[in-house]
Amino acid sequence: MGIRVLGIFVLLHSGVALTISKASGNPADLHKIDRNAFLKALPNKLAHAIEQFAHQPPSTLRSDPPCLEGDGVNVSDGNILRADRYEERAEKGRCDAPQGMWAHSRSAPIRKWKYAVMADVLGLGPTHTVLDWGTGCGTEINTAAAEYGFKAMGVDLVKANVAWAQQHNSNAKYCWTDPHRLPFPDESFDAVVSNAVLYHLDGLDNELQGVQDILRVLRPGGCGWMAWLGADHGDRVKQSDWNNVHIPGVTLGTIHEMSTLGRTEYKSPTAYSVLFCKDT
Repeated sequence: MGIRVLGIFVLLHSGVALTISKASGNPADLHKIDRNAFLKALPNKLAHAIEQFAHQPPSTLRSDPPCLEGDGVNVSDGNILRADRYEERAEKGRCDAPQGMWAHSRSAPIRKWKYAVMADVLGLGPTHTVLDWGTGCGTEINTAAAEYGFKAMGVDLVKANVAWAQQHNSNAKYCWTDPHRLPFPDESFDAVVSNAVLYHLDGLDNELQGVQDILRVLRPGGCGWMAWLGADHGDRVKQSDWNNVHIPGVTLGTIHEMSTLGRTEYKSPTAYSVLFCKDT
């Protein structure tokens, strides 16, 4: 699908690998990235928007956006998110294991590290309310919220995941819902983060619809980060497709994860992230 480019600001291959330590298997031992180097690797307008977000006055948003749990949820084979695979993993008790909803446990330390990277880059802290879009077992957002002090809400399509997260994670709240139809009022969150979820919408048109709903619940000036796209064998949307997207009122860019972060889950050579900030 071709999309007309109208003043888009995107990051192609930056070729900049930020200084980090060797992976030890313990997320606490993974060094944080050099935030300034990361921002310099972004297009100027996107870097400026992220800096503006990080230094804005304290949020006046409600701390606990209302969640109409289960509203419109469909977890059948026909659902666009194809949740059956994750329903099966949840039924097998996978949230009790390091891999959670992922195929292998070796991804666990990288996943937690990546949420810390998101928090560092966006400058998240106690004044922010953050949505984790497709939270799975909720472990990553729970750990990041504890470390950085922001208020967190995780949403997931799988009811068993939400029930497990509510029972085991005390630093975030969780909502059972369809992430494609978020049951929150407009401008409910300062930031939205997500890892390995957006591609499940299956196609660029559907992904754009999902992002539009994320933008609806994001306050003016707020930022989002959709990570680990283009890595799954079933993902048909390439980084170059997103590089040709323009959304009015939004500054948007992409990063190649291995080139820019220096690591990603399973060392995927095709994984990329989409970052965006809503205009004030």
